[in-house]
Amino acid sequence: MVERAHQDISPKGHRHNPKSQPPCCLLPFLHGWGKWKGQRELSIENLREVEHQLESQGKMTLRLRSCYKLALEKFPQEPPCVQDNARMVIETQETKLIFVSGEGECEIKVFHTTESPQYEVSEPTKDVYLARLLHQPQQLSIANLKDVKTRLEACSSLTKELKICFEEALKEFPQEPECVRNNACLLIHGDGMKLRFISGEGECEITVSTGKPHYKVKEPTKDVFLERLFSRPQWLSKQNLQRIHNGLASWEGISTELRSCFDIFQEKFPNEPACIQEIPTMNMKWDGTRLQFLSDGDLTVTITWQDGKPTYEVNTKTWTMYRKILQCSKQPLSTENLEEVRSKVRSLQKVPNKVKNVLNVAVEKFSNEPRCLQENARLVMECDVGEIVFTSGKGENIVDVCFTNGKVYSNVKETIRVKICRAFQNIARNLLSIFLKYVLPYLPCCIPVSKVAS
Repeated sequence: MVERAHQDISPKGHRHNPKSQPPCCLLPFLHGWGKWKGQRELSIENLREVEHQLESQGKMTLRLRSCYKLALEKFPQEPPCVQDNARMVIETQETKLIFVSGEGECEIKVFHTTESPQYEVSEPTKDVYLARLLHQPQQLSIANLKDVKTRLEACSSLTKELKICFEEALKEFPQEPECVRNNACLLIHGDGMKLRFISGEGECEITVSTGKPHYKVKEPTKDVFLERLFSRPQWLSKQNLQRIHNGLASWEGISTELRSCFDIFQEKFPNEPACIQEIPTMNMKWDGTRLQFLSDGDLTVTITWQDGKPTYEVNTKTWTMYRKILQCSKQPLSTENLEEVRSKVRSLQKVPNKVKNVLNVAVEKFSNEPRCLQENARLVMECDVGEIVFTSGKGENIVDVCFTNGKVYSNVKETIRVKICRAFQNIARNLLSIFLKYVLPYLPCCIPVSKVAS
């Protein structure tokens, strides 16, 4: 059905007398066109026939043509339950076309805004909504993913599996770079249902399921692969690190330096303390010679390409993370290592004063112990949260350093061997003192004159 503000058209192009028609309803398609008087039967063939007629009569405006093009693009994608039971209205400022099939229960509106044509469908029942959802791709956007999830929940069709998939998609997809969000095909698999969402040409393939990994992306080009690699957090799971390794190895044009630096990270990172490996994701940065992995906290893993080979280093800025690293890993005990730890602590942020005091006493106390103790000791240092343990040898001698009532206290529990060694050292020290005090001053007097003269 066509309603025009200024004129109407008939199949033969003759003008109708407005006075002979019902008010506000000028009917160009009046005779023998479907069971609805004044309305054309809705089918793909009839849409094309009317389009051809409007073109041949010169009645197809630019806006009407764009609306018609959209209708002919979208309507063939509708499921049979919509195509056979719909009322389509194609409307511009000057023209209104109405097509009906079946009982016309599905409302389809095609109209033109100030920017572009729009195609909207109002589903009369839950079954029709689900049929459309499964039959044709939906627009891929964060807003539409949320809308579909909400509508499925409202009609009691959001199963447990589908809910998990939608939550995963809504967590991961917003983190994608623009080149992915605007050119992707996202498939959600759950409970035997397959929902498809498309943006642009749909070249980036995204699969969301309850399997592992839940969210999987297949990049179409090297540039998209690198953009995703450096623009969003990367999971540090073994599977994802291997996926990145395979991607760097397979795409042409990726530098040897980048590949080598990542290989070192993949080799070294699994050996880090549990508190570091428990970090789920890190951001990656590459400047041509340095690959960095940055956590949301203050941990940075840096692999630098220098002199033809990569070097690996873990850094932290705050005491909290450094304390976790010390507590999670086995610390070697030596004067040199204690000095190194103290130097590192002095460069950190937010270090409690009592920690600095305890560490100073620990370094001083341990460095003054006999070598036999230093090589077989366990130093337990109290800190603000928990303890830090350093071990040498079998750790049989215990050195405790703690902070109590505003003061630092130390205590040593020695083995018998160390006690004997310390006793001999004390005897030797006392003998040396006696020698220096009582013997050495008289030695020149005991030397023969002839010996002195010579």
